[in-house]
Amino acid sequence: MNRWTVHSGGFTASAPADDASSASAASAAAALVAESSQDGIATLDAPAPFRDFSMRAEITMLWEDGHAGFLLRASDVRPGGRGGASFGGYEASINAQGWVGLSIDDWPGLCWKCVQMELPPHQAHTLMVRAKNGLIQVFVNDMINPKLSGKDQAHIEGLVGVRFENTGATFENLQISPI
Repeated sequence: MNRWTVHSGGFTASAPADDASSASAASAAAALVAESSQDGIATLDAPAPFRDFSMRAEITMLWEDGHAGFLLRASDVRPGGRGGASFGGYEASINAQGWVGLSIDDWPGLCWKCVQMELPPHQAHTLMVRAKNGLIQVFVNDMINPKLSGKDQAHIEGLVGVRFENTGATFENLQISPI
């Protein structure tokens, strides 16, 4: 997969319509498909760490279990650990049982911030994250009103990526833009 490093699990990607030279201001892929495996993480290859940015995609969970979402300001990503990989940073994800979560480090089952909402599987849900300074906002299907927000200074910059656990998932129209 061009422009992505797969740390665990299987992914396929289709190229964006226009291959921009700066990954931080353009679509990274038209679609990333998390293949049939229990879990996976892929990070975007970028010339510099991400600090203040927004990240958005339409995510479809293919099974009625598990979760899928984004890694934010990640570091030390490596295979192994809980959920197939270990990392420092944040994860913003949606869950087919109806949870939106924001987690710190590699413990997605232990939400730092969580809220319940209807998120049926086999249907695209727009997930957007806005990270500026220490504030992280998570939007789902409504890009005006955040479902979650939290302040933390532990991870101020790092890699961005996608993650899934116990579900197949499709990440379409993935966009990352500086703020």
